[in-house]
Amino acid sequence: MDEMPLRLRDSVLVFNQENRLQFICTMELRVIEFNVLPYVVELIPLLDGTNSIEAIELALDGTPGFTRQSLKDVLTVMRDQRLLDRHPQIEHPGTYRFERQARLFHEFASTFSLDASPSQLQELLEASKVVVVGTGGTGTWLLQSLLAAGVGSFEIFDPDYVELTNLNRQVLYRPEDVGRSKVVAASDRLRAINESVNIKCHPVKIDSPVALNAALRDASVPIKGRTRSGGSLAAVSGLVANLTAWEALRLLLSLPLALSNQVRELDLFTLEWRIRKIAPRPGCQACENVP
Repeated sequence: MDEMPLRLRDSVLVFNQENRLQFICTMELRVIEFNVLPYVVELIPLLDGTNSIEAIELALDGTPGFTRQSLKDVLTVMRDQRLLDRHPQIEHPGTYRFERQARLFHEFASTFSLDASPSQLQELLEASKVVVVGTGGTGTWLLQSLLAAGVGSFEIFDPDYVELTNLNRQVLYRPEDVGRSKVVAASDRLRAINESVNIKCHPVKIDSPVALNAALRDASVPIKGRTRSGGSLAAVSGLVANLTAWEALRLLLSLPLALSNQVRELDLFTLEWRIRKIAPRPGCQACENVP
């Protein structure tokens, strides 16, 4: 009936009380409850990805309520409710750089019913090119996070040079980089982390629509990494940059977006968000299909 071993999603917790199963889907904050026959309670620990359907049928044979057709119906419901993995696990996790990320991609594929497998999602990132304008407090954290996720190509723009005061919050720079071009120092650091990354450096300022249009040519995602001058902390720069990087990754992977058509302001003392909706500009091709 199934070629792929059956496996309950990592983010699904299961609780049993007198043959009433409660499934808590922590990824999407969803709770589902079913009254079940005794054999279904015995089924749950067998859904660990190591058992074929034949092995599960053999293990459950003789359990009250079990029939092959009933098991088939239960598994159909579990698939429809997105409780099971949609794709097989990687075969040699200890040798794969993105193993933990692939496990999260399994969750994405199941939660959002994606057709792409975890390996195909990773390939999407490898084939993507992100353009980052500004490699300071926000831009360096952005670059580090996107590189770590497996984005394959970058173009980075910044006319500035590394200063001593940059070192407390601009994560890619070291004391020996003071006086160097920011884009050159950043690219050296990124290649040290992942030597296969493709990076083009532009120690120039984007100061006109023509220059901006040229900079964004062939970009999968453009990101503004420049921020206003003023006081800042590494923790604040990292927070803002990583939220932005997460939204960029969602865009690259065709996952639901959270920041479209709105401005979010975070009170750093209360950690409360203020959200202001922004209506799409009529005729804008970039956001006409964004909900």
